[in-house]
Amino acid sequence: MIRYLHNMMSSWDNHVLNGDYVHMRCCTHVLNLIVKSGLKEDKQGSISKIRHAVKWVKSSPSRLEKFIICASDEKIPYKGVVVLDVDTRWNSMYSMLMVALKYRPAFHKLSVREVTFRREMEEKTMHGIIDGDWVYVELVLPLFELFYKSTIRLSGSLCWNKGCFAKSPLEF
Repeated sequence: MIRYLHNMMSSWDNHVLNGDYVHMRCCTHVLNLIVKSGLKEDKQGSISKIRHAVKWVKSSPSRLEKFIICASDEKIPYKGVVVLDVDTRWNSMYSMLMVALKYRPAFHKLSVREVTFRREMEEKTMHGIIDGDWVYVELVLPLFELFYKSTIRLSGSLCWNKGCFAKSPLEF
């Protein structure tokens, strides 16, 4: 698409800097804006609730240890660590939600066992994480995955010169 746009622009009489700075990262910025706009539709604040839970777990080694014990008790096979997202990078939110979803039973057990976790979650998120929040995340995660993969694919600026897109960019 960038090559096509560049060729189209070269036939124009007037365009910025001869089209030399047409760059693919603009597409990833547009994807970022689309996702951020879509996140405003999370009326229940489900993602924010899960973010608070992950933040609580990651805030100290003792809290993380309590969470690991809950995950062990629940026999969760996934061994990765929970990931806190970075506000300026929506794709880190995708990673956070993916991992948090795998640890869903551990978060539930933590809320039963740890009064401080339960209280803080209720204070910061009204009622804490409810089943509807997890269902919402399960529903939107496949959409975020598509945007995540697209962002990664489009971010490879060197890829454009090497012909990585012999197929359509959306064929992963």
